[in-house]
This record gives sequence, C-alpha cells and structure tokens, in this order.
Amino acid sequence: MQNLMGRQMEIQRRQRRVARLSAMTRGAALTLAVALPVLGALYWGLASDTEIAVAAGLAGTSIDYGIGERIGAAVIATLPALALSWGLWRLAATLKLFAAGQPFAPASARGLRDFGAASSPARPSSSSPAWG
Repeated sequence: MQNLMGRQMEIQRRQRRVARLSAMTRGAALTLAVALPVLGALYWGLASDTEIAVAAGLAGTSIDYGIGERIGAAVIATLPALALSWGLWRLAATLKLFAAGQPFAPASARGLRDFGAASSPARPSSSSPAWG
C-alpha cells in the first residue's frame, strides 16, 4: 500500500513539473511570437544604410535606402517571421494542453504539427510523406 502511495506521489510530482516547464516554455514561445516580426520590422526602420549594406555583403558600397525601399524590405523580411510566429503561437497552445495534463489530446498533435510546418520552410507538401 505504501509503495502504491509512493508511486502516486511521484506521478503527481512529475505532472507538476511538466505543468511548470510547459508554462515557462509557453511564455517564451508567446514572447518570441510577438518579438520576431516586431524586431524584424524595427531593424529595417532603424538600421543605418551602412549597416544594411554590410549585412548584405556590400561593405564599402554607398547605398541610399529611401522610405519606400525600407518599408518594402520590412514587409518582405517580416513574412517568414510571421509564419514562424504563427507556429510559435500554435506551440504555445499545445504547451497549454501539456500543462493541463493533456499531452496526447488530438489538439496537442495538431498544434505540434502546425509548429513543425511553420518552422520548417523546406518541408515537403502535406500530401506527400516526409520520408518519400
């Protein structure tokens, strides 16, 4: 009887640990989901022309980026960040289910699938298996 109670206590301790770690990871995922596109757009608005040229491998070149080019570059550069942010948002929803003790719920599987799709741009189409 005491052995059974010890096992139950260990299971409860592990469940609390999973809930705590899932909540912390969820917070980090939500923070990144918001920060990535914002920081990407801020880079194009605040970086100097020289910094952009150096980052593009054009050091020593005099380039004058107007507001139109910067806005266009920010939009184009933010699109992949938005896709990843969506994946992180889905991961956060999945981690919420993990914390609630539902790691094998269908919604958890969908959330992990969505996160994988958003974080892997070179992934084959969903109609073909990943190994074929």
